Amino acid sequence: MTTVRLSPEIEQKLEVLSRTRYKTKSDIIKEALELLFRSDESEQNSYEIGQAVFGIYGSGDGNRSTTYRTRLKDRIISIDSDFDIYRLPGKANIENVFPRAR
Repeated sequence: MTTVRLSPEIEQKLEVLSRTRYKTKSDIIKEALELLFRSDESEQNSYEIGQAVFGIYGSGDGNRSTTYRTRLKDRIISIDSDFDIYRLPGKANIENVFPRAR
């Protein structure tokens, strides 16, 4: 047997619920706990939720996360064929425009 102390507000709400549903307070508390246990069991973490879709839309290229900087630079240069690194002000080179992470 377990004893639980309730605040006066919750005790009053439980009393009203007990009367309107024609159930004992114990039955209402048991149902609430069962509902809590069921919802707790069905909770999944973010990995479990996405596990079914991970990799479905893959590119087949296993190094995309490590080559993004090069791909981005190539894409920008191909979009703007007039891009001229030597027209940039100051001492500019491609590494200043797209610095490598350290």
